Amino acid sequence: SNWISAKPGRKLLWSEIPWPYFFDGNLTACSSGAYNIYYTNLANNLKKWKLENSTVIRFAFGFDADTYSWSATDQGTTYANCFKTFGNTVRAVAPKIKFDWGLEGWLANDWQ
Repeated sequence: SNWISAKPGRKLLWSEIPWPYFFDGNLTACSSGAYNIYYTNLANNLKKWKLENSTVIRFAFGFDADTYSWSATDQGTTYANCFKTFGNTVRAVAPKIKFDWGLEGWLANDWQ
């Protein structure tokens, strides 16, 4: 990526929701691998664009609040399984990508 090579050490913080925005998705489907094709496509594209070494994915940000449909406030185990499914799927393609545990109202900066 020209953007990364222009300033070595740069990080791309990518926020990713658990399912495509045009779906009425849910965490159970995510946990079962129903959206893995989308996660694989994301990982393939980040790798193709040479962003694997510099990307941090903030998956299902704000999961600890009831703001989003992927809220874990009443389904923590299902959310954790969804997060693991996403992480394992992405890492199978692009193992150097890092992940951020994105709490509501928290700025990501501890992943460096």
